[in-house]
Amino acid sequence: MSEYSVQLTNRVNDWLKDGSPYEALQYVQSFIARKKKALSREDASTLVFLGAKLLMDAGSYNDTGALLVWFMETGAGENLRFHIRTAPEQTYCDLERLLSLLEGLEAAASAPIVNKIASAIGQLWVNLPSNTSEETKVCLNKNILKFEDICADAFEHSGNYLGALKSIFKLADMTRAAKLLHNWATKGYKYEYPLFFARATLHLLAEGQAEQAADLVTSSRQANYIVEADFLDATNDNYPCPALSAWHFCTIVVELASLTSMPTNTKRKIFSVLCERYVALLTQMDPKFPSLLSTISEVVFCSDESRQIGSSSSRGGGGLPGGGMLDMINSMMGGGGPGGGGPGGGGPGGIDLKGMMDALQQPQGPGRPRPARS
Repeated sequence: MSEYSVQLTNRVNDWLKDGSPYEALQYVQSFIARKKKALSREDASTLVFLGAKLLMDAGSYNDTGALLVWFMETGAGENLRFHIRTAPEQTYCDLERLLSLLEGLEAAASAPIVNKIASAIGQLWVNLPSNTSEETKVCLNKNILKFEDICADAFEHSGNYLGALKSIFKLADMTRAAKLLHNWATKGYKYEYPLFFARATLHLLAEGQAEQAADLVTSSRQANYIVEADFLDATNDNYPCPALSAWHFCTIVVELASLTSMPTNTKRKIFSVLCERYVALLTQMDPKFPSLLSTISEVVFCSDESRQIGSSSSRGGGGLPGGGMLDMINSMMGGGGPGGGGPGGGGPGGIDLKGMMDALQQPQGPGRPRPARS
């Protein structure tokens, strides 16, 4: 094996000195293909990562990524493919070797590699055998989170903000997620800035991650990313911009979902009213919102209704709810009247019902054209 390593190193370095990294890549691939009958799976892995390190040290990051994805997609042969340890007795793990290769790299260097291999790693992860031992799963989870951490930096550097956000969500780091959303949103239209935070919050809720959604809202507030005064209409300060209204909706829903002392049925009814009040506005900004709201209704508020929020059947003909429904919820919660649950008309769960009702009853105002980039 040492003879193969020396031979590979010398020939790859010759190509690299000649300024021919692509030829060096092809040589590594052809070398392993020629020797594969004499190689064990671990031997092939050693040679692939040796070649990857030589290419990387020469600054040929795209070719490094191409070699690794070739290895992951069985270019070396099905019996010599990228191996993830699934049992303690297995002697090596290519995921660990990959992390050793990538850790410590600047995002500018790791990005070309990660952009090529991330999808292949995800596919290998999905196809792990179901009989993987629990002890090994713990180690694997730690390693895959290390990889997601590298991916988050690499994707952001490449401008793939959605990919970076997905990786950060897997890391459950909502402070980092809020910062990424800020960096992403500042590249768009000013009056759409709050919409980036609203979409992310709703997606977390739809995936059943209510605690993470609450942490994201808290982190965004603490960092003072959304300064409401910046988004008020210059001609009418009483009406916030539509994207800010979407953010208000998200903060109300997150707080509603977090009320552990309130019956689920009560929260579901309040959520239904919130949706009726906001769905038309939300749909104007993104036609995918009604589907998200329907999923949130099922996942977070345990609704068994199959109809989609925003459809004519769910809106009772399309009209906004009148004071009767709001009064019914207000009475049910004990808000605003005798025995109203404390100062401010809060219900028994501690919810600021008066503030919620003010938000529900506040007119939204007409939408406005998108301004130029700030």
